[in-house]
Amino acid sequence: MAQVDKPVYNVPGGQLSYIKHPAGTVHIQTEFSTYPTLRVITTVILNGAVLFKEAEDWNRELSSDEDRRSADEFLRVQHAKVYEKTLKVVKSQNLGKEDAYSKAVEEQKASDDLIDETRSMSGFKGLTIFDQDGAILYTADEERDSIIAKSAPALAAMAGILSERFNAGQFDKAVFKSAGNGICWVSFEDKILSAENPKPESAIKQMEEIVARHG
Repeated sequence: MAQVDKPVYNVPGGQLSYIKHPAGTVHIQTEFSTYPTLRVITTVILNGAVLFKEAEDWNRELSSDEDRRSADEFLRVQHAKVYEKTLKVVKSQNLGKEDAYSKAVEEQKASDDLIDETRSMSGFKGLTIFDQDGAILYTADEERDSIIAKSAPALAAMAGILSERFNAGQFDKAVFKSAGNGICWVSFEDKILSAENPKPESAIKQMEEIVARHG
């Protein structure tokens, strides 16, 4: 597998598909992860809870247009394979009987209060929860899925590279600020909470307090 020691910018865009199920909407999300190794990760999510993941290493570089086209096809094929696998499970109506489903539902219920409390905070918008691989577990705005899905793994990769380079340990929070807005990023267990706020420095303290209460 290709080891990464610097940011990779020539990465393929992700893919996102939906399948309707009596228990809710199943999301199949495939992303190209760049840290700590190059790999393609497909995550299957039901109502914000992860059912399962499949990952394949990318054993080439991403330094040329040809590499990028090959990686695009590699990602597309994996996404289609997992989509068909998930579709068969959904059609068999066995999704709700799997142990992974039951565990995922319990995890989702445990995070509902945290979501409600964070969304009620003044000035916050665009609340998103994603895992360490960038898979979206919850978003307040479905139209932002594609933007968040592409930026989340890039932010995680950047944090990982900086942590390793400076021997700083794992980052548990971050602020990204522009002239008109800011983004707060706080780790919670194996998840990351992200939200927009015009005053991210003070807002991130509120998010940390919420996470501490639900930890």
